Amino acid sequence: MTWNTPRSAGLQYCAKVGIAAFFGYLLCVGDRQQYGIYGAFTAALIVGTSVGEDLGTAGNRVLGTLAGMAAGLAVAAAFGMSAFTLAAGVALTAFIATGFGWGVPAARIGATVCAIIIAAHVTDAFQYSLMRAANTLIGVVVGLLVSLVVLPVRGRHEIARGCAATLAAAAALLEAGAATSADRLSALRLKLMSAAMALEKAARDMARERLLREDVAGLQRQAHQAQTIGLCTMAASLALADLARGGLAAVALAELHSLAGRMAARLRALLQGDPLDTEPLRFEDIAARLHRTMPPDSPLRLALLGCLHDLHEIERALAEARAPAQAGAGGPGGSSGAGGVGTSG
Repeated sequence: MTWNTPRSAGLQYCAKVGIAAFFGYLLCVGDRQQYGIYGAFTAALIVGTSVGEDLGTAGNRVLGTLAGMAAGLAVAAAFGMSAFTLAAGVALTAFIATGFGWGVPAARIGATVCAIIIAAHVTDAFQYSLMRAANTLIGVVVGLLVSLVVLPVRGRHEIARGCAATLAAAAALLEAGAATSADRLSALRLKLMSAAMALEKAARDMARERLLREDVAGLQRQAHQAQTIGLCTMAASLALADLARGGLAAVALAELHSLAGRMAARLRALLQGDPLDTEPLRFEDIAARLHRTMPPDSPLRLALLGCLHDLHEIERALAEARAPAQAGAGGPGGSSGAGGVGTSG
């Protein structure tokens, strides 16, 4: 319950949701006291963290309202109001929403609409449903207009920020040497995981912006490259910890950390737009050399191979990210529209 004064994105959201509620209420049809609230809270609920998320919320709102209206009108007309009919109406709403594949979010919205129709508007169910639908639609339009016009947060910007945060967190984890404490390593892994999850959400939201003729495929490819780097970094970090605990020879452990450090340096260079170290790393030679430092029957062989494989995958993802960025922007730090890992804010 600690207080953190909203800043930047938080303040923008507060302003946008207030504007949306104002116009949603102002533009309602019918009795404002009775129906204006539906336009206001629908518009406020539409506004979220990005345009893609808001498009998804709008779709859920419209589909859920349709499902709830259909079930509520049918049950209210046939059976009237009782605890059993209320439960049956809500269940029917969920049945419609899941049957059409609209998902649980739409079913939840529809359940609210259906319950109000059956519990409070049996005598005027059709009129109420019609006015509710009209004002919900007004709220959806207002919310989307506010999302698109007032300080819009587009998916390409969210993905660029998410890629940059994921790569920075991956570089920090790769830079952590053998002397790093367990608590510090846990904190670095948690930061990487949080960044990767935020990037995954941005990529999902971005898919809806194809309605706005956005380059969805290219942007999602950038997110996938950054996620691959993040996941392989996490796996390599865990493998290094296992090797250290298992007693891997100090010289071999030092070489692995040096290799991870070189990967981190390449990530930093990509983030900052600096020239990248393009010297190929011969992982087969490294693996053969490190194997000679271990007994033939050592249980650490599998962890060693896993660590080298993850570091190799990071190098491959970096090469894929670098090539289109260089082609599209004239350098390794290209913008998010170039097809490589986007790092521009």
